[in-house]
Amino acid sequence: MYAIKSFCIFALLSFGLVAQEQPPTNDVEVLSATLVARAAQNTGFQLPAGSILGIADVKLNNRGDIAFDVDVFGGTDQAAVWYAPKGGEGKVVFRPTVEGRLLSDPGLNNRGDLVFAQFDFGVTDGVFKYDANARATEVVIRPERNQGFAFPAINDIGSVLTRTSDEAGDRSFRVVNGGQSKILAREGVKDAAGITLSYLFRPVLNNQGFVAAKVRRGERGQVDETQPDAIRLWKPDGSYEVVAVDIHAQPSSLFFSFGNSVGISDAKHVVFTAEVSGEKQALFLFGEGKIKALAIEGQGDLAAIEAFAPVVNSKGVVAFRGRLKSGKSAILTADWNGFKVVAKQGDLVTSDLETAKIYDREDNQGFIGGLAINDSGAIAFHAGILSKDGERFLGQGIYLLSTTPPPAGR
Repeated sequence: MYAIKSFCIFALLSFGLVAQEQPPTNDVEVLSATLVARAAQNTGFQLPAGSILGIADVKLNNRGDIAFDVDVFGGTDQAAVWYAPKGGEGKVVFRPTVEGRLLSDPGLNNRGDLVFAQFDFGVTDGVFKYDANARATEVVIRPERNQGFAFPAINDIGSVLTRTSDEAGDRSFRVVNGGQSKILAREGVKDAAGITLSYLFRPVLNNQGFVAAKVRRGERGQVDETQPDAIRLWKPDGSYEVVAVDIHAQPSSLFFSFGNSVGISDAKHVVFTAEVSGEKQALFLFGEGKIKALAIEGQGDLAAIEAFAPVVNSKGVVAFRGRLKSGKSAILTADWNGFKVVAKQGDLVTSDLETAKIYDREDNQGFIGGLAINDSGAIAFHAGILSKDGERFLGQGIYLLSTTPPPAGR
């Protein structure tokens, strides 16, 4: 039912085979970033004045389509799902069917289809799908007995993944395609290998139907940090392999603990963060028959890896958020050969109003929520922006950042 992958990770660290930071660039960069949307109290770009994005995680596909949820769509008291084909002119494609309902971050596939949950505290209306070709929305997963849905995702073959919570509070990973539904994992139930899981963290889905996630072993209620954790990769047939385990599962493991979120690519890379010796966080990539640390806190100019989900494309290029030794928050990319900073607080960006800069006051990290990366290496991100002189707040911006390709000789 499952297999454990074994790698000599400690040797990779001990003998200096960890990818190195690439040389830093100038202190302030003018980013090759295109403004997709801007939300602010009195003005907006592709969004009406008064819109609020909250901590929206922006989504990006290989066509360059961009999608995100809007907490408050200007001029209304409602949330909305916003979508821009190929990063161009955007529009709202869905508003809640019940007044006052909230919407989850959407999932986006390469066809432009979207999935998202509609809910309020203590109530859910199910998982909805927006069909980009038909320009129509339907409910694809209906709730039963007070179920809740989180982290909806959709792939190019139409499979929809969600973490479902039942009326007893037990979580499961559910994949639905058409009239077929499959449970990959469920809390509190012993699987074919005799293993029981006490907690399922955020799952991610690729276009081949593989699913990756962090899981915690134990009986119901055994959810404290001393329980054994693992990173798993499920195959479309429901079987799985264990990518990595922590010291509570295997005392000789390199990993003291794992970050709660992972990333997956169509080439079956799995990226995750873990605490290693010296209480340092490190970024690891699994794939191509190996597992390797791509970045470690304290290495080069990297002071800390921030607690947001890393993402990876099919070429093995990872994007993640970190804090530099200067104190600035940053977006970094990494691959088997190294990591580098591609955007940071204070960098200049274009806007519909004037040349702006990424928010760099001390009261805020500047960047907001998670990242997205496509197979071209473009990165979508969400950040607060200021006037170039730092005197005026210009709002929240959604940007599409062009990055240089990975170094030669990969």
